[in-house]
Amino acid sequence: MKRFVIVITLLVAALCTATSSMWGRTTAAGAFVNAPSTIFPMLDRNARLDMIDYYNSGSETYTRNLLKGESRITAMDSDMVTIEMTDASVYHILLLQRKNKADTLFALIRTVKLPAADSDICFFSNNWERVENEKSKIFNQPSLQEWFVAGGSSDKGTPADNVPFMLSEYIFELKPRKLVLKNRLADFMGKDEFAKLKPFMADSIVYVWDSDRARFKKQK
Repeated sequence: MKRFVIVITLLVAALCTATSSMWGRTTAAGAFVNAPSTIFPMLDRNARLDMIDYYNSGSETYTRNLLKGESRITAMDSDMVTIEMTDASVYHILLLQRKNKADTLFALIRTVKLPAADSDICFFSNNWERVENEKSKIFNQPSLQEWFVAGGSSDKGTPADNVPFMLSEYIFELKPRKLVLKNRLADFMGKDEFAKLKPFMADSIVYVWDSDRARFKKQK
């Protein structure tokens, strides 16, 4: 009976997504279940329904994915779902409201935890069509130079020269809607080596969701 109720709820969510917001509000659970297989190739629709069922019942049971690994939902509310896809990867689906627009943006954060946590983010319309970030400017990923403060990147021979790439974990906060990028270089370089860079680097960079302009604005 519980599964029947969940299926009906998600079918309603799918209808909301496919038509317009006048029928009701799209949910993160509905977005997860109705995402095309190209978004979550490891999880078919039945597996996703099982994961929602387990989470709603308070169970920590894992669901077998198509690569014979184990996946589960670790957090879920109307605006965000967190999926532990494997023991080394986590996905987040976020719903981002756009003022003066009937539809909702979906944001997908993918975090890989080996050798250290590193994330990326991409955006979709509410029918899972890719929104090209380069054109829409929803989010401008910070350059390596932006991570350095206190003159750490101004001249040749500065600490920035010792960092070939950046590793950062994206953490989304709902109230208020903020995207926090956490510096994870220490987990990759080791604490002793990173200690030489720490005085020159930001611990995090924060972006606030601007629903009027439908984009993340860097917090000063």
